[in-house]
Amino acid sequence: MPPDATLIALAALAIAVVGLLLFLFGLRKLSRSQGGVYYMVRKQDHKDALVRIRASLIVLISGAIVFLLSRLMAPSDSVVAEAINPVWQAVVPPVVNTATALPPPTFTPTLVTSPTSTPTIVPSATPAPTVTPSPSPAPTKLPSPTTSATQTPIPPTAIPALKPTATPDTTLSATAAAVGQPTATLRARSLRLNALAAAYDALGRPYAPTTEFAAGTKVLFLFFDYTDLPADIQIQHIWTRNGQPPNVQRTVWSKPGDGLGYLMLQLPNGFDAGLWEVRVFLEDKQQFVANFVVK
Repeated sequence: MPPDATLIALAALAIAVVGLLLFLFGLRKLSRSQGGVYYMVRKQDHKDALVRIRASLIVLISGAIVFLLSRLMAPSDSVVAEAINPVWQAVVPPVVNTATALPPPTFTPTLVTSPTSTPTIVPSATPAPTVTPSPSPAPTKLPSPTTSATQTPIPPTAIPALKPTATPDTTLSATAAAVGQPTATLRARSLRLNALAAAYDALGRPYAPTTEFAAGTKVLFLFFDYTDLPADIQIQHIWTRNGQPPNVQRTVWSKPGDGLGYLMLQLPNGFDAGLWEVRVFLEDKQQFVANFVVK
């Protein structure tokens, strides 16, 4: 039973004890009024006894109402308490150690952006071969023997001069990759499926993860790894069984950065048997799909 419902139940018990004491005192006063010597004293005692009895009944009725409220606030089945018991025993850490392993995927987008930038930069590098001093060696060799002028292997020397133009491409592609890095960080915001479980341990990790659950399970947790999430962003998760009308849930995320989190769905009558599918969206963009079986 949650702490709020427990406190209300204790308050109802205290009210009931007070009402019972008032009722007993009223009965005692009523019995004493029967044996009084004077009529006025008996009448006053009888009146006081009735007042106490009425007050005790009002207090007892109030206690019963408070107790009913506590029962309405409590879960309908003990299985729910066993499934959610770790929630009251541990606090989910805001950042899990898995966040240290998440940054490596940021280098992959740089390989994608470099080919797109190189075609636009290569034409700008073509003027470099025209400025190269390839014609200067030709005049130095012409005044010496005339045979060197007839032998015209000089043009082939200009071809190797064009090959070094590939070196500016590497520098330009490197700069293009460096320019592409900020766009990679903007695209790194994502959610990735981790596991499905019916409970989690004291560290907030999935306990006995699986994809098969028993029919009647009250609550399921969908664990995921998140990267570069801002605060107050909305996560939408849609639960569907056998293609029937979906159960749409929306959660406002309150733990920015990277880490491990979970989404949950609690059904009062438990999960029915069938093939289940969960689609998770981040600001109307689908992140992943999880499938599991309830038998």
